[in-house]
Amino acid sequence: SSFITSEVRDMREMFYGCKAVRLIDVNTFETSNVVQFRSMFAECENLQAADLRNFNTKSAWEFSHVFENCKSLVDVAMPAAFDMGSMRSGWMNYSAGTQYPNTWQAETDAGYTTMGMTYIFAGCSNLPYVDMSGISNTALISASLTEWDGMFKDCASLTEVKWPERNSIPFYDLVTMRYMFQGCTSLKYADLSFLRCEHPSYDDNPDNINFMFEGCTS
Repeated sequence: SSFITSEVRDMREMFYGCKAVRLIDVNTFETSNVVQFRSMFAECENLQAADLRNFNTKSAWEFSHVFENCKSLVDVAMPAAFDMGSMRSGWMNYSAGTQYPNTWQAETDAGYTTMGMTYIFAGCSNLPYVDMSGISNTALISASLTEWDGMFKDCASLTEVKWPERNSIPFYDLVTMRYMFQGCTSLKYADLSFLRCEHPSYDDNPDNINFMFEGCTS
């Protein structure tokens, strides 16, 4: 309770590679100012449960690889209000100062490559279920939805993902979902009807779904 995180902006790789840890209590983390969550728990091979229900993601630019290769993870609670409105893909301008304005541009000198929400659970081979019904796009822009590549790649035990209601999440640009469920050998059903295309020139189809369900043998 004495671990104050209200001013923290970067939690990237915070617990990366903590191979002996089975449970991490982050319920008291105040994350409303956190910009980066990339690989926060990645490679925690013995982590069995994670509760992120209290996480505030309103400022987050990236939420990729968060649980990648957490092979023992069987129970995860995602943010109850999982706001993707600030998330981006591409080059981020980290030289913008302390305010971290809600803009992005290609600046290779001062930037850092972000990957949106890609590979969040990739390699979580024992994870049977994920509730993603709390996601929202309050900013009503497309950047948060441009990259969902490999989100559940090689989640061999995954049988179900719970998403928001039909047509509830708008996107305004093309979406890539490459390898999204690749290797999910236990998955029998996937409903992505929660996505709603709002761009006047596009249809409701994603831009790239290469190998999206490759190896889904069930």
